[in-house]
Amino acid sequence: MRFKIVWLTAGVAVACLGGVGLYRLHETRLEQALLESKARPPQPAGDRPPVTVLEWKLRHDAVRTKLAEDVTSIVGLLKGNDGDASRTSAAVSLVNLPGDAVQLVAAQVARTDLDEGPKAVLTRALPALKARAMREERRRAAREVFLAHSLSAYDQYGTHDPKWDAAARDAMTLYLRCPSEQSRTPEEEQDISRLFDWVVHKVKCTDPLVQYECACAEAEFQLPEARDAASDFGGASSQVATSRYPADWRTVITAGPLAPEVDGRYRAAVQIRQLSAVFDNLAAATLLTPAERGLAAFTMIEQARFLRLNPLASRGFPDRRVDFDRVYPVVARELAGTPEPLLLKGKFYMQWAWDIRGGAFASEVGEENLAVFRERLGIAREALSQAYELDRSDPRAAVAMVRACRGLTADRAEMEKWFNRAMAADPDAYEACVQKLEYLQPFWYGNGRTDELLKFARECRDSGNYRGRIPLVLAEAHLGLARHTADAPAYLGHPVIWADIRGVYEAQLGRFPDDRYDRTRYAMLAAWAGKTDDANRQFRLLGENPWPHANLGQGLSYDELKERITNPQPSAVVP
Repeated sequence: MRFKIVWLTAGVAVACLGGVGLYRLHETRLEQALLESKARPPQPAGDRPPVTVLEWKLRHDAVRTKLAEDVTSIVGLLKGNDGDASRTSAAVSLVNLPGDAVQLVAAQVARTDLDEGPKAVLTRALPALKARAMREERRRAAREVFLAHSLSAYDQYGTHDPKWDAAARDAMTLYLRCPSEQSRTPEEEQDISRLFDWVVHKVKCTDPLVQYECACAEAEFQLPEARDAASDFGGASSQVATSRYPADWRTVITAGPLAPEVDGRYRAAVQIRQLSAVFDNLAAATLLTPAERGLAAFTMIEQARFLRLNPLASRGFPDRRVDFDRVYPVVARELAGTPEPLLLKGKFYMQWAWDIRGGAFASEVGEENLAVFRERLGIAREALSQAYELDRSDPRAAVAMVRACRGLTADRAEMEKWFNRAMAADPDAYEACVQKLEYLQPFWYGNGRTDELLKFARECRDSGNYRGRIPLVLAEAHLGLARHTADAPAYLGHPVIWADIRGVYEAQLGRFPDDRYDRTRYAMLAAWAGKTDDANRQFRLLGENPWPHANLGQGLSYDELKERITNPQPSAVVP
């Protein structure tokens, strides 16, 4: 979770005093709030958790009211006479608002009584807010469609019992209507998880659709108290064969997580070995309505992502092309005329190209493999270019092309063209920044130097776009450089380097204190760099709730790094 409503209150207060002074005061309050949230009393095992759909709606109505108040406060700061630092801080708060604020900001821009200075700042923030609003609306729309179908299918085909019926419907509704990762709180995730836990594990709901959505929620939220999502999928799947759900729903339930944001962080929740059979079943299923076809194809698209995330060749799996050939014809048929088939094809061929090339330097790759590598990348480039032309407001093709430019030996101008297209479509396109960073590495196209790489990384820091995580590109730049030194901890711990890393993480977590993923990475970086005070503080705030799949490479685990800091070994005494 990368968002909590308290961040904006803190941000506006910082702006009132003109900078980081009050940020340090709020830091203590934010830490205290995090620690207090861990002390919530457990729910008695026999009682249904009290959260309801109505209570949830009232809660989010209050959030929207608060957002309107915050936009008004920011505009007041932009109009005030508190100095440039105050207005700069207000502008940063503005660009970090959620997409739901776009209409509120647009209304302020349309005011005739607002001076040109504040209006210009508001106008500059609109592209990022519009992109967020579009992304959030697509997410909401997809999940609302799935919710409507889920509730209808459960009512018609589900396994019912008065013990769980109402709670099961509430749990599915709350999960599919929960805000996106940056806009929900840990308390909201815990409410949903506890309700699902009560339905599935306490009163033993046997309905496979409810079990499936429970497992999706657990995989997405990654809470320490959640049960093993993979086993839950297995439990849901075991009920499917004897359930009354029609073929298309049985396929969806056995396919794995549905949410668009499910990516590499959650891949442990799905057994990729089982997907080939699922894809075959879906291709053969009789999909009765256009809505059901869209639902099945949407689910397949999301699961097809795992084809590019799974290193088949290195783990004894068959060539990933086998699964692609099963999936792609169905996706191309069901989503003809949309970018999705071309995106899937482009990303597949790009990953397949890297399969043959490997991670060695070009001089170490055989000519035959290099020829196949270039051929596959050429197919990827053509597919991604077509996908971009179908919908230029969709950043996914442009982001993928930034990566492709590296393998295609494209010049700097070509890479910048695709990078600018990605950022124009979505100013939060963090992955585009990471791929440009890779392009500028000294051993790629940085010509053995780090100046262009660090210049770009500091531009990312100065963007102030913490909601898009763009400033954290600077930390990733240093981490990448550290990995290629003889002593990575010494590099990271250098006072100038650590000031860069600490600065962006402290600012990020000051605005999004509930972000477990970035707080976990920060703790690990601090421990690796030997920054004991910073590391201990982050370990204390994380408690027993770190992000489970964060890693820094180099074979370093969270537990190992935490052990180094919390239980340091005494140095050997030299006689």
